[in-house]
Amino acid sequence: MTACEELPNLTESDITRYCTEQSFERGEDYYYRGAISRPIRQGWTLRAECEGSQYAPYRVTVELDEEGIADAYCSCPYDWGGYCKHVVALLLTWVRAPEEVTVIPETDELLAGKSREELVEIIKAMLKREPDLLTFLEMPSAASAPRQTIGRLP
Repeated sequence: MTACEELPNLTESDITRYCTEQSFERGEDYYYRGAISRPIRQGWTLRAECEGSQYAPYRVTVELDEEGIADAYCSCPYDWGGYCKHVVALLLTWVRAPEEVTVIPETDELLAGKSREELVEIIKAMLKREPDLLTFLEMPSAASAPRQTIGRLP
């Protein structure tokens, strides 16, 4: 997000357009119970964890754009139309208590000052916590892929 871009001014009415009445009510209950933890905003993205019925909290992500809510994701199994109560709880946190949302720099900026050794340690810690990320190490990177040329100059 550049300095001239402003985040949309979301309202509760905006949230209700993306969920069922029951999801809104349950999400509001989650908001009041403090189920949202570690809410962050990174550019146009809101992220948090939300306590739910499972042992591990659900991961919730909301993408914003100039017009409001562009997309949302939650790791819960909800599939009954509109956004789930966990997404609603995160959005209500943003609307009602934006001061509780920690703003962090974009990923490129966060990584820019790290040494190679620090980056390797970060990757190892991430793999320890999320072993499924190992597949990304096996992928060829864009930087190491051979460049294709379209014809040659004489």
